[in-house]
Amino acid sequence: MVNRLVLGWVMVGLTALGMGCGDRWGRKGTGLDQVEQWIYFVAGDEEQSDIYRMRADGAELEQITDDPANDWGPRWVAGAGKISFVSDRKGQDWVYWMNLDGSQVEEIMANPAGDEAPEFSSDGQWILFSSDRDGNRDVYRKRRDGTAEVRLTSHPGEDKQPRFSPDGRQVVFTSNRDGNQEIYLMESDGSNPVNLTQHEADEGHPSFAPDGDSILFRSGRDGNQDIYVLDLGSGDLRQITKAPSWELVAGFSADSRSVVFGSNRDEDWELYVVPVLGGDPVRLTRRAGFDGDPIWVWIEKGS
Repeated sequence: MVNRLVLGWVMVGLTALGMGCGDRWGRKGTGLDQVEQWIYFVAGDEEQSDIYRMRADGAELEQITDDPANDWGPRWVAGAGKISFVSDRKGQDWVYWMNLDGSQVEEIMANPAGDEAPEFSSDGQWILFSSDRDGNRDVYRKRRDGTAEVRLTSHPGEDKQPRFSPDGRQVVFTSNRDGNQEIYLMESDGSNPVNLTQHEADEGHPSFAPDGDSILFRSGRDGNQDIYVLDLGSGDLRQITKAPSWELVAGFSADSRSVVFGSNRDEDWELYVVPVLGGDPVRLTRRAGFDGDPIWVWIEKGS
């Protein structure tokens, strides 16, 4: 199963432009004193994988799913108070969701082999995904009950890895329609697609900051896979990691000031946290096997 997860990560990414810091980097978002923070991630080995969670400092490690099948692809459905994930526990891929503590697992829909990267809107009513059901990999949107399906992209290139903006009005995704994999932004109805990165290297796995002002993604423009943040207002690009290793899927903290990411910099696949403004990454996991595909979740204290 680890090979499947790593291959799902491996696609390529972006060189630091050395733009000035300024307080635009992580200047907004939810205050950390107002929330409890958890990091959810996939952990497993060659045979099987489950969903785990831990505090933002790596404490209180807890296994959330425990099934002989493979569980992967955790996503936070904030408005519904759920974690969605994909599992092959029924003999084929299905999308499920569960409470934040792993209780009350509920089947949502079948996820055919040609469908990838299911992503819920924050209210849990809509699902974004990529599919080759019409002969080419494109981005689709439909309601959670499977109705009102709409094809958002229709291009000979491969469009995938879609993510909603925090307000649900835009979608960021990866596409090779211009010859290599780059990061694009479009309206949630599929209109006005714009190439945000415009670089000859490959980029992938984009996601929005909680404040909606910037996009996090991974890139190979510096010769290996690193994490970058693009400010949507100014167009400034900041390189977050720089190491002779692979840094891949990543997620923002509640205040947009830190990033959690997966890396093989210590040979094994582990999770790390690094400030957006720069600094040494802090290793969070130290278990044998694969730890990756992290998401950062925050809930109001006392809720």
